Amino acid sequence: MEPIYRRTRLSPLQISGILRGYADRTPPKAMARRLKMSRDTIYRHYGLIRWRVILTGYYANGAYAKDEAGLSDVLQREIRLRRGIPQDHIYPHAAELIAWAQEWSPRLTLKHIKKIVSLTGPLDKPPALTDCEGQRLVAYINMAHIELLIDELLAGPVQDEAQRSLTARARERLEDYRRNYRAACKRIEQSPERPVIPMRHKKRVLQP
Repeated sequence: MEPIYRRTRLSPLQISGILRGYADRTPPKAMARRLKMSRDTIYRHYGLIRWRVILTGYYANGAYAKDEAGLSDVLQREIRLRRGIPQDHIYPHAAELIAWAQEWSPRLTLKHIKKIVSLTGPLDKPPALTDCEGQRLVAYINMAHIELLIDELLAGPVQDEAQRSLTARARERLEDYRRNYRAACKRIEQSPERPVIPMRHKKRVLQP
């Protein structure tokens, strides 16, 4: 598996704790106390994770507004609770809040974040993918979203016929995406290196 960071003084235990804390939506201050680390360190690493999952499309319903004026009243209130957010960081925090409102499984979120890093490279290094690697990433993000949907459906009350039908269709779609993922992996093994696709913050280059 690709290392989470290219260069870091953090121990494997601290890295694991930060990833788990983010997936669990543990506030940075609480995470800093738990890991006996500075709040600035937790804020910085949470930010790296946040940008990577936005950049790859894992947070699919991201906010497109660049300032508070373009956000809903609910999001504006949530943003203000996160005191001291710079103007140019409102977009990623809003996208994160939209995703967190769906109450995704922390277990699945942690699994997905680790795999996303594995597919895109260390969090402290700007990712750059070949065409085939980009296709593989898109297939994986689609898989992840369907896994989250199935988990949500199965976690609810006893399913009626409509829910069972939706779950069955979601499982079929998941298999389609898995085939796409395996096909992309095979293309990577068989094809020569191609020019990379730069992936930059503040712009979603790849769409699932």
